[in-house]
Amino acid sequence: MVSDFRKKKLLHVFTSFFDRDGSGSIDKSDFGLAIDNIAKIRGWPVGGEKYKEIQTTLLQIWDGLQGRADVDKDGQVSVDEWISMWDDYAKNPGSPLEWQSQYCKFIFQLEDASGDGAIDGEEFSSVYSSFGLNKDDTLTAFKNMSKGKANVSWAEFQELWKEYFISEDPKAPGNFIFVFRTLYISPKPVTLIVAGKYQINKMVSDFKKKKLMYLFKIFFDADGSGTVTKKDFELSIQKIGKAKGWAPGDDKYKMAEKAMLDIWQGMQIKADLNKDGEISADEWISMWEDFAKDPSSPVDWQKYYCKAIFHIQDSSGDGAIDKEEFVSVHTSFGLSQEDSAKAFDKMANGKSSLTFEDFEKLWQEFFSSEDPNAPGNFIFGNLSF
Repeated sequence: MVSDFRKKKLLHVFTSFFDRDGSGSIDKSDFGLAIDNIAKIRGWPVGGEKYKEIQTTLLQIWDGLQGRADVDKDGQVSVDEWISMWDDYAKNPGSPLEWQSQYCKFIFQLEDASGDGAIDGEEFSSVYSSFGLNKDDTLTAFKNMSKGKANVSWAEFQELWKEYFISEDPKAPGNFIFVFRTLYISPKPVTLIVAGKYQINKMVSDFKKKKLMYLFKIFFDADGSGTVTKKDFELSIQKIGKAKGWAPGDDKYKMAEKAMLDIWQGMQIKADLNKDGEISADEWISMWEDFAKDPSSPVDWQKYYCKAIFHIQDSSGDGAIDKEEFVSVHTSFGLSQEDSAKAFDKMANGKSSLTFEDFEKLWQEFFSSEDPNAPGNFIFGNLSF
């Protein structure tokens, strides 16, 4: 049996670094997205020598992961298969599979940007910030992981990496190697793992699940814990404030803070059915499926959420969102500038800006439409599902 604490750690790695499209499973396309993200970090052009090198390495890791974990041979690795594989590793961490050793070495070399055989705080932070994690959290994690040292060697990294996957001690330095931010809080039970899948309403189409899980992962589950809590909203406020240049205490920061926390309260009342203070993937999907049955009649917090998102993006306050404003907010959540700009173009359908009336229709369409080509699908910056 895997403890709740270790499940939470494993799910953090699954959702933050492997399931790049937020679909609830890992497949080859997730590795393609990871390759593009890493190339962007390092400034490697697509098709260049370094790009091809990292592409080869990551696809070898995918082949190894799939060969070991994809028990039902459906071409993807589910949460349950992921947990089971790492539980087997924990029984004999001195004998990792070839792909696990390759993955460990790859992560170290990726973070060691200078190539000096050690990782410092800035190198560590640079990589994890690119995956949408808060920079202050990444630096704090490095300090905890390195025990205050200026850098971490390859030998030290291997021990920390091993510790992450096997340790039951919340204070173990290895727990911070993937910036598992929820370690700073007392660990809660994981309610997201069931029979190998996210526990998701089976009546919802796969297409809509992918859209909803993308939104859940990228914009709501800010700490990658697998559930949405008040803390996630506080982290999102910080991201938005940073993107807009609003300091804590500024009038605009306080307005955004109030809006986001009001949204959290409304969402919690509607979605948190078991009253545990957090919203699971299943509760999230069920809530939006109820909305999709009558998208023209949203509950109060959903109306407020739509309006708040519009006003946060409308930096100029002119009553419309242009491409630059749209891109600014979405890149603050870890999306690429290029993809965000393309998403705006697809969503705006030739317009240079979107009014609130336009935005509201697109917002409703995102949550209710089954058409992959519907303009509303691009309202949260993603290009495909």
